[in-house]
Amino acid sequence: MKKKRYLAEKQAELEALLAKLSQQQHQQTQWQDQRQALFGSQSVEQVLSELDKHSQFLQTQIEQYTQEKNQLENRLNQLIGQYQENEKALQRAITQAQQATEHYQHALKESLFADENDFLASLLSVEERTRLQEQQKQRLDKLLQEKTRLETQEKAYQQHLLQQPLLSTQCTAEQCNIHLDDLAKQHKALQETLFSLQIQLRPR
Repeated sequence: MKKKRYLAEKQAELEALLAKLSQQQHQQTQWQDQRQALFGSQSVEQVLSELDKHSQFLQTQIEQYTQEKNQLENRLNQLIGQYQENEKALQRAITQAQQATEHYQHALKESLFADENDFLASLLSVEERTRLQEQQKQRLDKLLQEKTRLETQEKAYQQHLLQQPLLSTQCTAEQCNIHLDDLAKQHKALQETLFSLQIQLRPR
């Protein structure tokens, strides 16, 4: 009886070992299939060699990209520094220009010249000054003629207003108002033109 029990236990242990061995063989087969799919018929040494080469290539790429990144950062810092220097130079130039303008205006005010036009005229040759004076005279003559023409037109306009009845039996109140508005606009434009000419005719 004991012998049968012993044989049964051994039989069970043997079956368990066989099942475990079968499972291990199946797992090993799966690993081999996966290895075959990944590396083909290459040996372990070949696979390790290729992985090492790829690792070295990646390391080289990383070093190259790092170097390029550092170069770009250095260039960016240089450009920022150059921009800041240019900004300071621009501010200095603006300040110097303002100081030069103030100095020029002060010197002109303290000089014997009436204004800047007199100062600039003194820098011209006799021929150039004569030519500019002639041009100025012609311009003033034209302005005087225009002023005379407008004054004549103004007088005629005033005379026209005196001759026109304010209320006409031939037009409605609305038509009279429109007519008066038009006349007022024309009169205002004429007055503005005369005022502009008077300013231009003032001695400089």
